[in-house]
Amino acid sequence: MLWLQIDDIELLRDFSKENILSAIHRNSEYDGVKDEYILDLIENAKIVVEPTDAELREIVKSTIKSPEAKNSHIVVISFKSPKQTFWKSDHPFLHLRLRNEHFPMKQIEKDIGISEESVLSEKLGFRMVEPKYGFESVAGNFRLKEYISRLKFLTDLGLPISLSALMFFGTAGSGKTHVAQAIAKEFGYKFGYLDLPHFMTLPSPTQAIDELFDFLQDQDQRCVLLIDEIEKMFDFTGNDLKSKNVFGKLLTRLNDIYNDPKNNIVFIATANDISKIVEFAPEFMRKGRFDEIFKIHSKCF
Repeated sequence: MLWLQIDDIELLRDFSKENILSAIHRNSEYDGVKDEYILDLIENAKIVVEPTDAELREIVKSTIKSPEAKNSHIVVISFKSPKQTFWKSDHPFLHLRLRNEHFPMKQIEKDIGISEESVLSEKLGFRMVEPKYGFESVAGNFRLKEYISRLKFLTDLGLPISLSALMFFGTAGSGKTHVAQAIAKEFGYKFGYLDLPHFMTLPSPTQAIDELFDFLQDQDQRCVLLIDEIEKMFDFTGNDLKSKNVFGKLLTRLNDIYNDPKNNIVFIATANDISKIVEFAPEFMRKGRFDEIFKIHSKCF
């Protein structure tokens, strides 16, 4: 039994094998599922579009009673996930998301001329900024400058060495955000940051993290993704389930980009107060999570 969660009604207008597989391949959780298995399900199953909760429960009930029954071969197409129907309970569906070719934009948003920047900001809490100044505008921080200069020299030689993740800490106003933008400028990368107040109010921040990382990974140019004052993003005591889930998802995606030689994202986190992270979430700081951790100790001019 297959559950296809769509993000755009336009995906239903051309429900061909090629388009469905292409849309599924844009799903970050797709790895490991064979195309042949999906095609077999789509060809031989009964397709149910946007069923009611009552209909879904009846389908599952019938399947449990008779696993060999015809209705055990069913493809559900819905805008919501199975978790929203089978809340706090197991379900028998293989759950995959379908994303259109303009992801994260919908076709209608593209047709009426809504900008990609506004969609990224509203849906994912991500804001693009054009970095204006390089390291010529950064005072002090000689160890960091030497590290970046050496790395840039090696990458310019064509060696398979690149930035994956950095962390900066220091007092408010020391220039951590400016340094992050300067790094993007030095390497010629795009630059964007997470708007934390808006991001944490999204219906599903964990899904937004997946979608943001997938979107940036699919771009034709590397991008610096900054999370500023990251200690404010999480309840490090573990009492907030939503915060805990976001933290876990972020760690997973950081592992992905750190271990992927073709990763297209440079992740930079900053913190004013690093003590909370060290005390409540030491796994965030473990060796291998970041390329380097720097204290930013002087202002930028």
